[in-house]
Amino acid sequence: MKKNNFTMIDNSILDVGLSLEAIGLYVQIQRHATKTNWQIKRDFFKKVSGLGEVAFRRVWKELIDKGLLNRVIERIKGKFNYVFTLVTGEKEANKKADKGTKSNKKTLPKDSDGEVPLENQIHVDEVLAEKVQETKLETVENENNLEEKLTNETGANKERVVSAINYAKDKGAKNVYFYALKTIENNWDKYGITLSGVKSNKVNNANFTQREYDYNQLEIELLGYSLEDEECNDYTHIPALPDCIGTNIENEEEFGNSEYISANSDLEALFGI
Repeated sequence: MKKNNFTMIDNSILDVGLSLEAIGLYVQIQRHATKTNWQIKRDFFKKVSGLGEVAFRRVWKELIDKGLLNRVIERIKGKFNYVFTLVTGEKEANKKADKGTKSNKKTLPKDSDGEVPLENQIHVDEVLAEKVQETKLETVENENNLEEKLTNETGANKERVVSAINYAKDKGAKNVYFYALKTIENNWDKYGITLSGVKSNKVNNANFTQREYDYNQLEIELLGYSLEDEECNDYTHIPALPDCIGTNIENEEEFGNSEYISANSDLEALFGI
């Protein structure tokens, strides 16, 4: 494969007021941007530039502010990342540069002495803002990894995992992963349980089928019959009286139970003895 020893640079970048460091960085980016399947990586160009962190941050920001380097946040495979694209072409570059310059005049912060910072000078608020943005991206990326890890561990769907993670955060868990894992296993957040479902499970009289009674059999049992008695269904049957009742007193001994005979004259008169 023949090696290309030349890099084509649009002369329009010389007219947007770039510093020499920014021009050099732009050339480096332009050189690699022509490669197939190449993505612009900030850390890579920081390394090849030979600049320190503060100096590189200033130069990188200069290209973004001048509209020569676009920076957007995209979600790739469930993760949020910075995606950088190099702007080429005189018309597009100048348009982006003008837009970036106007934006700077409106939003540029002031130093502690009340003066506007010099061209390409980085204000501490801008550094902090970028750090906050990077922290947010890192947090989002960590949450994405947490979701993926819990999904693989438990086999639960995404909505279930997100519910458990949010529950763990609401409880102030120090180890969100472990707390969310136990939440899924024990359903601490009562996921999938609705109020109507809870009400339907409440025990009350309406939940049971009324018992059916055979009132005729109940009456028979109250009269002293058992359900196995052959005559229990004969509603005209009257229990037999003891044999001694209605007989003379001599039958008392044969009956063998004096309980039913009384010496009382009234009782004798009653039975006709």
